[in-house]
Amino acid sequence: MSLPYVVALELNVNSEPGNFEIKYKEVSQIIESLSISCKKIENSVWIIKSDYKPAEILDRIRKVIASEDLVFVCELKNNKQGWLNTEAWKFMNDNIFN
Repeated sequence: MSLPYVVALELNVNSEPGNFEIKYKEVSQIIESLSISCKKIENSVWIIKSDYKPAEILDRIRKVIASEDLVFVCELKNNKQGWLNTEAWKFMNDNIFN
């Protein structure tokens, strides 16, 4: 069964030059590949709908990041408030909480 999640990460900006961008792109691709629906709502925050469990999502991301990088994966409930643009709210209501 597909569930909604928030995925947030903080990559170590002190990585070798160019490595940060490569890692970020790899993580983005992994998140998208594990998602039925996916929307990046902040620089390093995604709202997704996935058939995978949080531990499975984390395991896949951890394969490409360093030990000092931070990742948070949490199931979402349709009990939300925030200050986002109209496009983000529409996406969530149509694709995540439907």
